[in-house]
Amino acid sequence: MLIQDLVRRPLDPLAVRKLCDDHMPTDWLEWDREALQIFFVRRGVAVPELFLDQVEAVQTVLLTEYPWNAFQAFLPVVQAFTGIRPNFSYLDEPRIAQVAVAVEEMTLLSSDGREYSTEVVAFIAALAKNQGVVYLPPPLDFAQWLVTPGYYRCSSCGHEDIVDDGDDGLCDVCSQRFNKPKAFDFKPSDIGLVRASLGVGSNLTYFMKADPVSIHQDVERILRGELDEGDLTGYTKELVSQSLLIVEAVEEASKIRKDDLDDVATATW
Repeated sequence: MLIQDLVRRPLDPLAVRKLCDDHMPTDWLEWDREALQIFFVRRGVAVPELFLDQVEAVQTVLLTEYPWNAFQAFLPVVQAFTGIRPNFSYLDEPRIAQVAVAVEEMTLLSSDGREYSTEVVAFIAALAKNQGVVYLPPPLDFAQWLVTPGYYRCSSCGHEDIVDDGDDGLCDVCSQRFNKPKAFDFKPSDIGLVRASLGVGSNLTYFMKADPVSIHQDVERILRGELDEGDLTGYTKELVSQSLLIVEAVEEASKIRKDDLDDVATATW
């Protein structure tokens, strides 16, 4: 296949890297967009903007830590890796399945076990919650802890809230945590502590509004062929379907990756 035909379609990021490694000077990782474009034009290839976006995204992943540390850098990489031109003017929300594909590609490209910052994990979790996803299968399982946080219900006042990292076993309302001059230290007021000593606001029941464990089990059973998705009903079926879309997207991307790498292996000018 001719390179001019290859670059006209969205390519898997690993295929983009192989194409550049095989057919460009060894310092291509350090080239800017203009240099990349000139290189191809001199060989009679008019490269689409998306291909240049993909090359720059590969460069960013291989040379920097930014996509792992800041969601502003992570998002354009997700877009480029899934065949969408990055938009730097406003936040164009990707589907969580697209994020899963991009994270898989980043892992395969970097292969050094990098971890995502809390900022990026929170961004992924926010996307999942906004799209109604309760269980995040691999490769997004690292964000699960923020997708389905625990909740408490106070038996004294009925207040419900998220259990945060600094949970002290007291209800925010009954402890009057925020009703004092220095409210933002997040500690109970003196009156709240007295009330807690009397049992007010300290009798909490912990629960989860959506249980990812049961969704995980259903997804695994479907993947093993032990359960048919059509046997599920109502809200459970919807949640399982959302998670299965992620699994299917990653599997489909793997097939595309293999085909693209095969095409690049035989590509010529």
